Order: sequence, then structure tokens, then C-alpha cells
Amino acid sequence: VHERLPHWLERQLEEIAKRIWPDSPKSLEFRGADSFDIKMLANNRAYWDRAVAQVTAQRAHWPGETPPSGLSFGPEAGGG
Repeated sequence: VHERLPHWLERQLEEIAKRIWPDSPKSLEFRGADSFDIKMLANNRAYWDRAVAQVTAQRAHWPGETPPSGLSFGPEAGGG
């Protein structure tokens, strides 16, 4: 079954991802929610500076990693 709207939206998001991260556009994930139950326990400049440094340090490894959307959990994941 082909759904026109999601297919069109996926193509558009892929084009945006290519502009943001041309070397690995599939590594970006777009979320369809604007509200998350997240509490920032250390929401200050030092926290975000460290977070950005960690992301920058790990970014080169991301293309070789399995994205969360490709992970499997539970008994079926290991084949039994």
C-alpha cells in the first residue's frame, strides 16, 4: 500500500537532512511530536557546552552505527 502524504513528506525530510548533513543524511532522525516528557536536570550553559562537545566527539562514529529505528529488542532480536 502506497500512502501519498507520508511518501511525499519522507522525500522532503530526506532533502532537508541532505542539506544539514550531506555525508550521512540517513543518520538524522526527525520526530513527529512537539512535546516530550523530558526533565532537564542540568539545564545550564556548562551542561550544554559539555553536551555539544560530546556530540562533536562522537559524530564521526555515527555513520557506522545502527540507528535507533533499526534496533530490535526482545527474544526475536537474537533469533530465539
